[in-house]
Amino acid sequence: MAWEHKMAEEFKKRNNKEGPVWMIGTILSTSPMTVSVLGGQVILEHPKTLNYIPPPPCPYFPPYEPGQRVAVVGNVFGDTPGSSVALFVGRCV
Repeated sequence: MAWEHKMAEEFKKRNNKEGPVWMIGTILSTSPMTVSVLGGQVILEHPKTLNYIPPPPCPYFPPYEPGQRVAVVGNVFGDTPGSSVALFVGRCV
């Protein structure tokens, strides 16, 4: 086996799992909830890649609108099934 194959095997063996990452996103649409993160390079859409639970109506906060900045946490580049789903956290103040 050539050295480059052996090195590739060693890289595959190591277990460097990355944890979730906080991101600031911009709402593109509210039906379905769609958020752009990483400067528009990644689009998250509920329910495929964004876990979004609509909040109950609240007189203190108006409903979400396109263009609002929101917080999202997750690993959008996850390589295992379901790991690339991000969690919608809420609006940024």
